[in-house]
Amino acid sequence: KNQGLLIDLHKDTNAGIHMFFVNFPIDVIWLNSEKLVVATAEDVKPFTLKNPKKFARYIIELPHGVLKAKPVSFGDRFTFGLD
Repeated sequence: KNQGLLIDLHKDTNAGIHMFFVNFPIDVIWLNSEKLVVATAEDVKPFTLKNPKKFARYIIELPHGVLKAKPVSFGDRFTFGLD
């Protein structure tokens, strides 16, 4: 419950998510290849779809409420060592 999930799609793409068979809400951050925030979604409900308007390479799925407690903005840069 207190962990996130980082998904690397290996290129910028139309990176929607689905919440089929997930029975709890989550927060989501989409990052482009430069690890800049291109979209966020708070409180993504079970059995729904979310598609950002911008292409993304990385998706970060977080526990519900993280983005309210620690907001991020379009263009914020993340750092992590996957490259």
